Amino acid sequence: KANQDMLSGFFNAAKTVLRTRDSGSKTRPGRVYVTLRSTPFYDSWDIESLAAGQGYRLLSKKRFDKDEFKGYREVRTNPAFRDSPGTNNAFTSIFVVDDSMTQS
Repeated sequence: KANQDMLSGFFNAAKTVLRTRDSGSKTRPGRVYVTLRSTPFYDSWDIESLAAGQGYRLLSKKRFDKDEFKGYREVRTNPAFRDSPGTNNAFTSIFVVDDSMTQS
């Protein structure tokens, strides 16, 4: 539950910095990337519902590719009692603020 609360709080706080303007003064929505392994434990967090509860919608979801992140290495929270489970079956969910929820 604490991890879910932390993610909800992060989604809420991130909204204040996500909207950026390009040179044409058009608003471009910022994105939030969350990567979790697909296991019963992480699936039970229902990340899409957590995001939706803070006014986001899922833009896309893709397999996590650690090669896209130079220097990425798998680690466990300290103190680690066993090896990292790796990135097998990990997915990155990409969210944007759901403007349909904020427009009247």
